[in-house]
Order: sequence, then structure tokens, then C-alpha cells
Amino acid sequence: MQNQTKLLTKEKILLVDIGGTHIDIFNYSIGSGESTLIQRLSSNALDINGWICSFNKEKISEKYTKIIFGIPGEVHEYEPEVYCPPLNIKIRLEEARSKGIQIVNDMFIQAFLTARCGDNDYEKTIIVNMGTSIGVCIVDKRFLDNHDISFIKSFEFAHESLGALGQSNPIYKLISKNANFCCEKFCSIYSVGGFAAAHGCPLESVDQGMIRVTEKKFRDFLCNAKLDKSITEQWINSLETDLLFYLGLNYSFEQAPRVLLRGGLIDALRSSSNHEILENLSTAFTKTKTL
Repeated sequence: MQNQTKLLTKEKILLVDIGGTHIDIFNYSIGSGESTLIQRLSSNALDINGWICSFNKEKISEKYTKIIFGIPGEVHEYEPEVYCPPLNIKIRLEEARSKGIQIVNDMFIQAFLTARCGDNDYEKTIIVNMGTSIGVCIVDKRFLDNHDISFIKSFEFAHESLGALGQSNPIYKLISKNANFCCEKFCSIYSVGGFAAAHGCPLESVDQGMIRVTEKKFRDFLCNAKLDKSITEQWINSLETDLLFYLGLNYSFEQAPRVLLRGGLIDALRSSSNHEILENLSTAFTKTKTL
């Protein structure tokens, strides 16, 4: 039994997080719950399907107990492909599955990356990831016991209709005006591009409802422009209102959950001088009551 425990603590999982901008590859240690970024690739510079097909599982299988690919789309177990809005492509899954690679929604990867992040006394953790789009999942505390992904539930909040569920029309209109695009889904609003558009940052493009801005242009904008506090507050309050309203319709909490905010937007704000925005975001969700 002691030898078995030692073996388990040395086991590792290879996590591949396919996003709208980057593909991040992590080494995850089951024993410590720690993850290490070992490679970052540009999503736009790769033929994603070709890259997945050429992925050499046999070469690395001796190092890892499991290999998990997280894909930004609605993944169903028996469907041969999945459409990924942030990449505007269909990703074929059969080749990866035939190699024994597990395919999940990309938000499942976030559960591993935050497994030992902060206070684990909460029964449930809401993870909100804001990058090219917005991803949302809820992680049950029991996930930490054996890394069983059945204790993770992801939500397609990003692609829900503003007209049907949106509670914050003023910010939708502002972003639509600045982006010269009629926003219809939450992915257009609560993303790096949506935040940038709200503040009048020069944009790269709008494609499949995804408002895009280059990383360099956005970071330069954050460093050089004075962000309008009233617009920032409006955007934060709208995010809180819309997300909690949506979760209230789709999930029942017995006690107040913990909320973790992650993604490209958080990273960009953290690396700039706009720490007050991060504090305001954290404060908004720290006050979250039982839904």
C-alpha cells in the first residue's frame, strides 16, 4: 500500500489547453496538484487538425498517466468533431480518441490548473476564464480527491443570446457601437476584445461574434491610455449581473461558492498599472451570495 501511494504521487497528466490565441501545454503532478507550463504555441500559426493528428502519444505515454486535450467548444462523447467559435474551425476528434487521448471542453483544464489555488474549504468553485471568449465552469471540491472530471460542469454561457438572457443593455450598446458590430452573444461582451471595445481600444477584427484585439496593442493601450472608471465599473457590474443571473437559472448552490477569475484579460490587467480594476472585479464576486 505504501509503495502504491508513492507511485501515485509521482503520476503526471499532460494537459493541452487549445485556446483562441495560444495552445498551452502543461505538466500536471497528481501528487502535489501543481501544474507547470512546458510549451506555448500560437493557435493561428498552426493547422490545428494536422497538429492533433500528428501528436505522438506513444513517444510521451511512458511519462504520463493520462493525456487530456481541452477544446473551446461543446464536446460530446460520441460526436466525431466539434465546432470551436474562437478558432472558427471544426476540430476532428476521432484521430485523437483513437490514440487514447481524452477530449474535454477547455474549461475542464482550468480545474486542474487551479486545483491548489487559494482556499479549498469551499464546496464549489466557479472558474471564469476571460480571453478570446469567456468560459465558465463549476468545480466540486471532491474533484481534488481523485481528479474525476465528473465533478466538473462547464457552461456555454459565452454563446447564450443577449436578447434572451442579457440584463445589461447599456454596455451591449456601447461595445456594439465601438466595435461597429451588433453584439448578440455574451462572448462579444465579456472577453479581452469586449473590454477593449468598451474603452475604445483599436480592434483587429470581428469574426464569428469574437471581437479581437492583438495582445501587444491591448497591453500598450492599458499602459498608455487612461481608462474611463465609469465604463470599467459598468462593465464589471454587467458581468456580475449577467453571469450570476445565468448561473441562478442553471445551477443550485447550497452555500456561497468561491469565484476564481482567470485568462488573458486578467493577465493583461495584472501586468499593467490597472490593479484597481482587478481589485474591483475580485470585490464584485467576493460578495457573491448563495444562488
